[in-house]
Amino acid sequence: MQLPPSILPISTYSIEDKCTLKIGEQEYKTILTYTLFLEKGKSPIYDAEIVRSDFKVNGENIDTKFLGIAHQYTEAIFPLRCRVKEYRLFVVNIADIQERIRKVDKALQDTYHGDGATHIRNNFMNAIKDEEHLRDFIKQLHLIKVISLGMQKFEQRKIYQLQWNVLPLGFSIWRGEIQYDKNLNRLLYEPKIRDAQELMDNIIHYAHKYDYSLDLKDENVSLFADFYHKSEYTGESGRIKNSETNISIEIENNFLYEQKIVLKNS
Repeated sequence: MQLPPSILPISTYSIEDKCTLKIGEQEYKTILTYTLFLEKGKSPIYDAEIVRSDFKVNGENIDTKFLGIAHQYTEAIFPLRCRVKEYRLFVVNIADIQERIRKVDKALQDTYHGDGATHIRNNFMNAIKDEEHLRDFIKQLHLIKVISLGMQKFEQRKIYQLQWNVLPLGFSIWRGEIQYDKNLNRLLYEPKIRDAQELMDNIIHYAHKYDYSLDLKDENVSLFADFYHKSEYTGESGRIKNSETNISIEIENNFLYEQKIVLKNS
C-alpha cells in the first residue's frame, strides 16, 4: 500500500552542518552548507526525488584537488529517487547511481594520478562496492538521517534506534524515545548512546594509528555523549519548518566531536 505523499511533500531546505573534531592537541573545524530539494516523484516508480546543490565548504566552493575528487564521487549519488516504505526511504534508482559513479570514476582516473587520488578512490569504491554497500552508504548520510527523523512525525515509534557516522571514526549507536507534541507540531528525540565503550576503543585505536597524543593515564577517564534532535513542522504534512540536530562526544582533555546540523525551509 502506497503511503500518502504528504509524508515527503515538495520542499526546499537550506542546510548548515558545522563540525568540530579535536584529537589530542589537534583541532579541525568544518562548515558545510548546501540546498536540498525534495520533489514529487514524476512516475509511479518513486514517491520523491532528493537533489543536493550549491555545496560549499566554509562558505567557499571546493577548490582543492583532494576535496574536489571526494566531492565528485559523492555528488554522483544524486539525485536520489525514493519510495517511502513503512516510514523509511527506499532508493529505487540504484542502477542509475552506479552508472553515474562509474562515469565519474573513469573521468577522475583519466585526470588525476598519484597516491592521494588513489587513496580517496579506493576508500569510496570499497564503501559502495555492491548494491548492499551502496544502499548502506546512502542510508548513513547525515542528511538522510535528518530527513528520516523528520518522518517520525507519522510513525512515532516509542523506541527509535539509529546509527550516526562519527567521521572519521565510524558508527555510534543511539537509542531512545520519540516524542511528538501534536499541539506544538514538534518532534523531540534525545537518545542515549548504546556503545560507549566500543566508541572509546575506536577513538584510542584511531589516535594510535595516526600518532595523535592522548593523555589517558587516569583509569577513570570517561566518555560523555549527548544527542538532541528537534523538528518543527509547517502544518499537517511532513514539511519541516526547521530542525536542529546536535551531537557531542567527549573524552575530557583528549577528544571532542561536536556536530550541529540546522535545516530550514527556504
